[in-house]
Amino acid sequence: MIEYILDYLANRGVYAASQGEQQQMEDGIARYLQENGLEDGNTGAYYQKYVSNHLQQISASDLKAYFLNYGLISDVNQIAIEYRCDGSLPEERIKTLYRLMEKMHACGLGEKYVPIIEVKQILGSLA
Repeated sequence: MIEYILDYLANRGVYAASQGEQQQMEDGIARYLQENGLEDGNTGAYYQKYVSNHLQQISASDLKAYFLNYGLISDVNQIAIEYRCDGSLPEERIKTLYRLMEKMHACGLGEKYVPIIEVKQILGSLA
């Protein structure tokens, strides 16, 4: 399934600029697959449709940054889940979220692909 996503990216003109970047993209794809309950060997039509439908929700201009920075997206989502479950977060987790969101903006993804309502509620508690 990693190859399927890499082919999808290549068909849209998205390529890694270096071996390091290629590895970073593959790591992001692997984490994406894991978090969506997909194994790399899941290549049947159902799985391809599932992944294709999700990939279509990502702006074409963001595809590379999305997988290069999937770890950031995942970490922000995890903090939002913790907040939803507990209704609050320790100050250190709030500071971590702030740093993650700085990185999201620095890489050009900004507030896309993360639960921004929760993020704003959490970061509002810093004010």
